[in-house]
Amino acid sequence: MTTNGRRWIPALCCALVMWMLAPAMAQNAARTYPSQQYYVGLAMLREGALPDAVELFEEAVRAGRTDPTGKWIDSIPAYAMLGECNYQLGNLPAAHQNFDAAIGLMLRHGRWLESVQWPPSLAGVKANIGVGSWAVSGRRSTLANIPDTMQIMTGSQDVLGQIQRGGTLQTAQLMKVDVAEIVRALAWAVYRRSQVLGGLSIDDPLNEELLTSLARTKLPPGPGQAWVDLVRAIALIADNQPQQAVGLVDRAVMLPGNYDHPLTSIGLLVGANLLMISGQPQATTQYIEAAISGATYGQYEIAAEAMRIAVGPLASQGSGVLTARANAAALQLGRKSRLMAATCYLVGAESAANSGQPQDAQRSLADARSILARRNTVLPRLEAYANYCVALTAFQTGDTKAAAVALDKVMAFALNGATPTCPHTYQLAIVQSAMSGGGIGGRTADDLLTALAQGPSLGQWYLDPVNALSATRPNQAVDQLRFSGLIQRQKFEEALQVADEVLGNRFRSQLPLSGRMLDVRWLVAGPEDQLSTAALAVRAKPPAMLKSIAGVASVMADAQTALAALPFEAADPPQAAQLQANWTDLATAADRVETLVGQAAIQRMNVPRVFPPAIGDKSMWPQLSAGNAVLTFCPAGADLIGLLYSNGKVTAWQVERPASVLPQISQWIKALGVIRRRGGAAQLSQPDQWQPIAQALRRQLFPGLDTKTLASIQRMVIVPYGPLWYLPFELLPVGEAAGSTLGDVISISYAPTPGLALHPPALSTNKISTGAIVGRFLAPADVELNDQLSQDLVDAVPETQRLPGQAKLPGALLAPRFGRVWVAAPVKPQAKAPLLVSPFAYDQGKPGGDLSSWLRFPWGGPGELLLPGFQSNISTAGGAPDGDDLFLMACGLQAAGAKQVLLSRWAVGGRSTAALLREYLGEVEFSSPLDSWKRSMVLLRNQELDPSGEPLLNDGDAKAGPASGANPLFWSGYLFIGADIERLP
Repeated sequence: MTTNGRRWIPALCCALVMWMLAPAMAQNAARTYPSQQYYVGLAMLREGALPDAVELFEEAVRAGRTDPTGKWIDSIPAYAMLGECNYQLGNLPAAHQNFDAAIGLMLRHGRWLESVQWPPSLAGVKANIGVGSWAVSGRRSTLANIPDTMQIMTGSQDVLGQIQRGGTLQTAQLMKVDVAEIVRALAWAVYRRSQVLGGLSIDDPLNEELLTSLARTKLPPGPGQAWVDLVRAIALIADNQPQQAVGLVDRAVMLPGNYDHPLTSIGLLVGANLLMISGQPQATTQYIEAAISGATYGQYEIAAEAMRIAVGPLASQGSGVLTARANAAALQLGRKSRLMAATCYLVGAESAANSGQPQDAQRSLADARSILARRNTVLPRLEAYANYCVALTAFQTGDTKAAAVALDKVMAFALNGATPTCPHTYQLAIVQSAMSGGGIGGRTADDLLTALAQGPSLGQWYLDPVNALSATRPNQAVDQLRFSGLIQRQKFEEALQVADEVLGNRFRSQLPLSGRMLDVRWLVAGPEDQLSTAALAVRAKPPAMLKSIAGVASVMADAQTALAALPFEAADPPQAAQLQANWTDLATAADRVETLVGQAAIQRMNVPRVFPPAIGDKSMWPQLSAGNAVLTFCPAGADLIGLLYSNGKVTAWQVERPASVLPQISQWIKALGVIRRRGGAAQLSQPDQWQPIAQALRRQLFPGLDTKTLASIQRMVIVPYGPLWYLPFELLPVGEAAGSTLGDVISISYAPTPGLALHPPALSTNKISTGAIVGRFLAPADVELNDQLSQDLVDAVPETQRLPGQAKLPGALLAPRFGRVWVAAPVKPQAKAPLLVSPFAYDQGKPGGDLSSWLRFPWGGPGELLLPGFQSNISTAGGAPDGDDLFLMACGLQAAGAKQVLLSRWAVGGRSTAALLREYLGEVEFSSPLDSWKRSMVLLRNQELDPSGEPLLNDGDAKAGPASGANPLFWSGYLFIGADIERLP
């Protein structure tokens, strides 16, 4: 084509431009954006019909406008509210995906706000929605007259330039858009996404990109710039920059002239969160103002969120100031939004329960339930909150069973294994899946897991108690991932700290609310020398609920003091009546205080972890004297790691073939003669039968420790793991060959966790009362001999009391009265429920007899408890020998206040056990418990024993003549639990 032949092109282009611009010159009144499906979906969301809302929002996305780059800005609110629906349904992966889609569209069309034709004036009267008398605001503002839709220019008027540059031709159009709703939905998506991701939002690439884009957006003064500032502020808070966000939020809440606008409610909510983070008391007032603003604009999902959080900071104060207002809001808004009404009734219930008004709480709960039960109402997250309120109220009325059922329902939602429902569990899932991919937002997965494993913060409790409860549950897989990572990087000191958490969480996972109830008891009644700095701070300035518990506990203490002044056995009927009255007072006070403990444990307040005591970082560790050591074993997935803390440093190594440890220990136990041999063969073994196994186990367990290191240790506390609880470490050789054993050269004791090893509880120096429990144990086949041996032990300590005595009370009530108790009776744990074992044996299966009852008030077990009749699962043909029977018994007794505990891996009985106990009881008045026990062991090992007086032996042993007490069958099965360690001043 020649040049002259192209002269017609400019004329043609001009005609084409005029033709394309003609429709844009007139306002297109036929359609507005977003579509009507979106607004109907929004109404369904606010009614609580979430499945219906999801369908409508998905339809709105499909029907949304598209341009050559894809979906347009009218799909932003549909994606945002799809995210909100999935959040309320408990599908956080889908919620996250939809929030990302909404933000992604904002980034794709980053300059669209600059094309809006903003209103020239905000003056005028904007009619609000009647929300009732509950919504009396303290703010002086009026509603800005912001139109429901504004015009926005899309495409380009430079058609000729587009043609010359090539690419897709986008003609200019004027569109009618609900700008306020699009930005409001975007702000909500950014807000809710930050909750879903928590700390993972920091340095998050999408959030960072949004911050950059918003910082470049410059609009004329007025609503547009205020809205951009608010979204930016929310993104800054998500990025952990709250100080930079404060000024933006303050400017965005109210426009010049004291005008409120459609995003005021979100601004007030975000501002209230900032006040709450900084501990400002006016946070609650601002949450209420956010709810009023949200209701005024019909934004009931925002109003409900603000009301639900508003009650949080008041909970620990025992304040019920929200009860009447929340119930009034629910009543007056019931026809406008089921979501709002049900939420407000539940807020009224929680507020009433916190202030000790259970009947008011039950009425509000009934009203909420009637709404949640209506046809098409599907609100799983709100149902979980309702069950939380049911539990609070049930504790108030003393119905602990109903509270437990309600909490089980809460946790069933919070810990749904199929799809993460709570932010905490979702964040854990994200980090775990990213472990192989390096860091997240510039931080290592290990750092993130550490932050997530610390339990719920006070802010998490305030924002969402259901999510906070999910964060109380230890995650064994996460704990071991953290531990494995530190071992791989050879950060052994930090690894020991995490090992302490791994083992402590193993115990806490067996307790109600993952140990939070136990922490409350320790905060009130635990000895100060065993409380952390954080726990002491809470005790110094206790919240209202802890004060209430302390008040009832003082009544219980008075009853215990009165009992201590009376003889254990009544001398006459009047004294018996007085004893019975005091015991009844004690039991009644204990039941009452336990309902308060349950309420405190789930209340929105800070309850630091107290038991087991955490060792913390190395700066908190005691310096051990020369020759003292703590040996800990901890799992790292399929591996087992040994760690030795001695001489100010930690050494670590990997146990060889950990899967073969249990079979070898079982073989060793059989070789020692613990399991009954067939055919009447002698039970007592010779060294050549068990020493080879001991040598193999020594090499397997200590490949990283040489003989010189072990030989330099005089006192060692061993923290076993799993099957190692069944292993008599005392019989392992010091070197790889047969010779001196660890028990010959080292004073060995045991502890359930490194924290209990390094921070052992101090024993009382006062004379303590002794209790005795006698069963068919010392001589089970000879009643007369059994009674004689038992009475000799009772007579060994003057004024020893036989339990249970005349009152026949359960161990949970009797245990705090005695400083030392020995139990010459079989104690058999349940393989599947180790905490249901009865330490006192006589009350097995009865209320108040099991170990879990010992953890309740009246808190405080005997300082010393001797259980030589404990029969672990390794000593029986059945059971599940995983070590939990011994571990949970040891940890449980120390959690109940016991300082020194004697357990047996296998029950021996007979004259040998009677001799050990008699020597110990006579010696312990003048020496430490462990030293007294060691002396008793030495004396036994130098005795000859009559096989006929030993229940473990049979006719084959009797034919062989007298037995030596040095045989390990008689003494190596005992574990003395209670750290015996010397620390530098």
